[in-house]
Amino acid sequence: MIVGSQGALPVARVVLTALPEDFPAAVVYVQHRVPTDQPTLVRLLRHYVRLPVEAVQDGDRVAPGAIHVPSGGVQTTIDPSRRFRVAEGSCVADPLMAGAADRFGAGALGVVLSGRLADGAAGLRRIKAAGGRGLIQAPETAQATGMPSAAMATGCYDFVLPPERLAAALVTMVAVPGAAELFSVRAHPFAATLPG
Repeated sequence: MIVGSQGALPVARVVLTALPEDFPAAVVYVQHRVPTDQPTLVRLLRHYVRLPVEAVQDGDRVAPGAIHVPSGGVQTTIDPSRRFRVAEGSCVADPLMAGAADRFGAGALGVVLSGRLADGAAGLRRIKAAGGRGLIQAPETAQATGMPSAAMATGCYDFVLPPERLAAALVTMVAVPGAAELFSVRAHPFAATLPG
């Protein structure tokens, strides 16, 4: 689950472009935007990335090896059968991340990118509480620091990294179970002792 808002798209493009064709996990990219932008975003990502990029429709299965892009004008969640559910509302990441935590447990991984406000912080807390992993774009590299800073304030993450290192960390953490323990420097000296 990769989430972002203002300033996130260029970073997301760097991360998503680096994912290999045989990436074994499902990727959900939540980008705050106006409702009519979903087709444009899907076309843009298809131009750059190697994985299939799909616009999320109600009832679609969360499928590995694909990038799922929810619409900006609805609230998207994941039901117990691991299918997307789309309802009236606005596109925010926290409920979707909570659904990923509930359905995938320790297999869930959240990535919070540049953006205003605090969307993604509560979702990252849920993912970590379920045994999953969390990555955050280093605030000093973000166009808007609100989302990464709010996520860091929870203490519920594994690493805070610049954009060029996020992709490598994501691939490694998905492809190699326990890979987070192999990194020599943790992003936060207290991350191992904080709740979640």
